[in-house]
Amino acid sequence: MKLSQNGLAIRSKTNQIVKKYSHDKYIVALVKDEIKCEGLTTLKRDEPEVFINHIRSEMIKIAKMTGNDDVMDGDVIVLIADSLLDIYGNFLTLPDISYAVQKGISGQFGKVYGKINPMMILEWIKMYEEDKIRRIEELRIKEAEQFKGGGPRSDGTQSFKDSIREAQNQYSKDNKNG
Repeated sequence: MKLSQNGLAIRSKTNQIVKKYSHDKYIVALVKDEIKCEGLTTLKRDEPEVFINHIRSEMIKIAKMTGNDDVMDGDVIVLIADSLLDIYGNFLTLPDISYAVQKGISGQFGKVYGKINPMMILEWIKMYEEDKIRRIEELRIKEAEQFKGGGPRSDGTQSFKDSIREAQNQYSKDNKNG
């Protein structure tokens, strides 16, 4: 299968995201809307070759990292891709899949015994997504507490309380001078 120009751009962008951001920085960048990634449902609709090729490249990465020359065949790759679409839809992105595979191969989701199979990969992605959701919730709660409490926000902007205080001070200065 050959990728379209648009597909190459998406694939290249996906690799750049994974290389540029550690997992933690990726989650923070998502919460701050610094990066946008196509969800799997949108990507499969717009660029199905990119989606399947990304799954295939992750399976090749697994085979190389585990010293297993037996790469999963095309039917298994399509089965994994369809399962991911059914379970996660647009909530999962290509970088998410890459991060989940990296964490799974490195043993962050438990020691790998024997041959890696599709169920193991789907379990890695499930554990990754649970962790991603937890981290996003923690970041949003922290952000809300900082905003509510008057502390500086993580994006460098003022909290609502600080904005009101600054406006009141400016109003007082303007009235004293006027």
